[in-house]
Amino acid sequence: MGIENFSEFKNENLRDYCAVEVYNPQKLSWDEIGQKIVEIELSASGEKPGLDEEILKEAFEDSSSVAIITKDTRDGKIVGFTIAQPTAVIYPEDFPDRQPSEDTAYITDSAFEKSYQGHGLIVPMIEELERQLIAKGFSFMERDSADDKKDKDSTTEETYADKIRKNYKDRILKEESHDSEYGPQVFFRIRLKKSDEKPEENLEGVKENT
Repeated sequence: MGIENFSEFKNENLRDYCAVEVYNPQKLSWDEIGQKIVEIELSASGEKPGLDEEILKEAFEDSSSVAIITKDTRDGKIVGFTIAQPTAVIYPEDFPDRQPSEDTAYITDSAFEKSYQGHGLIVPMIEELERQLIAKGFSFMERDSADDKKDKDSTTEETYADKIRKNYKDRILKEESHDSEYGPQVFFRIRLKKSDEKPEENLEGVKENT
């Protein structure tokens, strides 16, 4: 969960070796990637609870979901993922107090293997997620981010919610603090990026629900 430089990669630029792709369940089934996705979730969650396998499976198999995976091209293994679902699909059951909207997607989860964190890999992944959401007609995305200190080994007091504020800035249309089963969180409503806007550069360490 931290953003430290891990020794085995400290002299490498992992961006040179990793690539993002849009997940296509017709070409790569949950049975083929499920175990790895769950392992990544557990690695990213650390001491805190993450999303369980059933929730992840349902999200990845939902035809309305948009999922982006990051692979290490040296061996082809999946090292990270992010997934978003229409609020019209996920809110009625999972967040009944929230107002769903046809033009809004909810980022259900984002995670990287711990050894791949701290290398800026989440930036191209979220960029691709936003492109895909815009292509599908969405104008906004919503997300929940932890608002407490990260894991005990973290070298910064900056929370994930702080990173969202820093990186999305005036694209944040609404934020609201709340408690959850994962601890203190902040709900954000964010305008999707226009094509001429600069990319975010410091989203590293963002873990949506834990």
